[in-house]
Amino acid sequence: MPTFKNIDDLSHSLRAAGLESHIDRVVSTARPVILFIRSSENDDPLPVGASKVGGLPDWPEGMPWPTRSAYPNDKGQHAKWIKNMGPYEPESTPADDALAESALLEYLGTEEYERHVEKSRKYKSTIQRWRSGLLKLWQRPFPLAFFAQVNLGELAHLPGFPPDFPTSGVLSFFADITGGWSDAPPVYWHQCSLQWLERTSPPQDIIDWSDEWTANAHQQGEERKWSRLTNSEVLMPVSALSIPEHWRRAYPKGSALYGSFNRWFENMNRGKDEKHYFPRTTELTQTYGGDSLGGWPQLLKNDPEPDLIRPNAPSPDVIIPGQTEWRHLFSYGAEHWGTSRLMGTARGGDGNNYVMIRHNDLEARRFERAKTLYHNIVT
Repeated sequence: MPTFKNIDDLSHSLRAAGLESHIDRVVSTARPVILFIRSSENDDPLPVGASKVGGLPDWPEGMPWPTRSAYPNDKGQHAKWIKNMGPYEPESTPADDALAESALLEYLGTEEYERHVEKSRKYKSTIQRWRSGLLKLWQRPFPLAFFAQVNLGELAHLPGFPPDFPTSGVLSFFADITGGWSDAPPVYWHQCSLQWLERTSPPQDIIDWSDEWTANAHQQGEERKWSRLTNSEVLMPVSALSIPEHWRRAYPKGSALYGSFNRWFENMNRGKDEKHYFPRTTELTQTYGGDSLGGWPQLLKNDPEPDLIRPNAPSPDVIIPGQTEWRHLFSYGAEHWGTSRLMGTARGGDGNNYVMIRHNDLEARRFERAKTLYHNIVT
């Protein structure tokens, strides 16, 4: 998702790229977007309804905490899922393993090699206990983890605020940290006054799991236990104009326009376009990591839209820019400060979570129908 301060900067960028004749068409696909700089702050003193990633949610008093159902195990799905959880374990033959161990013994020496073997044995045992724990959690209902909230009422006056989004209330975003495909809604819209919201702690069983395990199957260190963390990451808004990545595939591969548009995108990605804009900060407690509200998805690698329309199917070679039934609602990155009250997911990684919703559902304010996709940088 290329972003610009305004239409003039976008037009200037297209002219410099030799795409002047396409300015009107590209501008017609532009959407306002709010980009967020994160600021690490103590969560408890924050005002109710503060836009933030992590921390405790501001939740309607008496409203049940979001919980997913037990996952079905039809055709042994759990056994298939569990293989993808935790550290990558490349397939190998006994002969390959023996050869590798022999080379390692020669390299390390007997004493160091024995320490390595014992450490490896303990870690494999830890992974097995972690996976066994996940399997048990999949067999029963389990609470979702809170990840972010956005105060629409505070953002609605900004030029980057999407004109078709509701202008009041708070959106809360949740996800299943056990790595499954939850049947529970990932988004909740609280239309009530802020006075009816209160800072709420999650259920104890999800705290216990997060206190025991990291996202990548290690046992949690004492200082990093979720229950001991104090901060959240406040979302500081910056308005911009976003362009869909569709333009990369608007023309057939090999054509002159295909080359021109892709060079335009590459120049922006490499910082060679002076008009390409994204928030910058020099504060050590602040960062911009791709969090955004509205606009178009900011891609790490692949477009999330085809995964919603035809999961696991190849994307079409040529698409019409801006023509999609899906709207980008909110994105939040997985990277965060170690002091933040954020629960690691079993899938791990430092990618982006895309929350998408169909046009019709957005118009009807059916936020419970939104879908969340996670894309890692390397997958």
